[in-house]
Amino acid sequence: MLAGTDLENTVLDLIRSRAPLAGTRELTDDLRLGAGGLGLDSISLVELLLDCERRLGPMNVAELLQGPPLTVGLLVAHARATAGRR
Repeated sequence: MLAGTDLENTVLDLIRSRAPLAGTRELTDDLRLGAGGLGLDSISLVELLLDCERRLGPMNVAELLQGPPLTVGLLVAHARATAGRR
């Protein structure tokens, strides 16, 4: 299992790999991954979440997609919380 900062860095690296705008913006906790933020469409967002699962283990992607608009901070927090359950 990855330590806290390693896990966070992995999630941020995965976001940067999927979101072209991530290289031009600071990845703050409240930055939306979709519209109004990094501009990921629904397919790119699902691909990002699946990338996270492949690297970090099961993350309950459906829960993330059905909740509030996904932000950088929510994704990192969810990854951290699910890592603690493994």
